[in-house]
Amino acid sequence: MSNTIVAELPTTVAPRLIDKAELLRRIPVSFPTIWKMMREGKFPNSRLAGGKAMWFENEVDDWIRSLPPKKLKPADAQQQNAARARAAKTRMRAKAGA
Repeated sequence: MSNTIVAELPTTVAPRLIDKAELLRRIPVSFPTIWKMMREGKFPNSRLAGGKAMWFENEVDDWIRSLPPKKLKPADAQQQNAARARAAKTRMRAKAGA
């Protein structure tokens, strides 16, 4: 038999609150836009803690994860855009040299 003592760890972690400054570092929009999205139900509501607006970090993280992935252009469209850009540069050089 072993006399090992095992400490029990808490099974839940207290939710972390983030303030306005931290929120704006994570979400690349203006603060008025955040408030507009909250009023429209498109963003997690803030909580009042110590007279400050605070957000649950996990709710903000869930909102970020729910954003749709950016759609990429097909490779052929990228090649066409690059060819157009090269042609435009060539035209501009020709005009500058004329």
